[in-house]
Amino acid sequence: QQLQAYEEYLANVRANCGTSSSTSVVKEETTKTKKGKSDTKGKKGPVKFSHQQLEKDGVIMTSEVPEERRGNIFFSFSSASPGIFDVVVMYKSRVINEMRLQLDELLERQHNNQIEM
Repeated sequence: QQLQAYEEYLANVRANCGTSSSTSVVKEETTKTKKGKSDTKGKKGPVKFSHQQLEKDGVIMTSEVPEERRGNIFFSFSSASPGIFDVVVMYKSRVINEMRLQLDELLERQHNNQIEM
């Protein structure tokens, strides 16, 4: 019963999270997850952050990127639908990696104290 109530709560949050136009909410969500490029209707982002800014904000805790290259690494976060986020990692102007994260998975990782990805 508790799990069912939680799943209903998550579904409600996902359905209603796209109604806010606050940039602080979008920024907070995009630093946690990412979504791929699909339908542009309701799409949030992309929001771009430097490697150094994400380190400063505590989003990146450890990194294998050499110190001299961190100034040229950028992360682009976007969300085409609630709860799904796409992250594009760029070195200078080249895409070096793309990831898709789901809010449910991120919350589960947080609950299980899995801080590394």
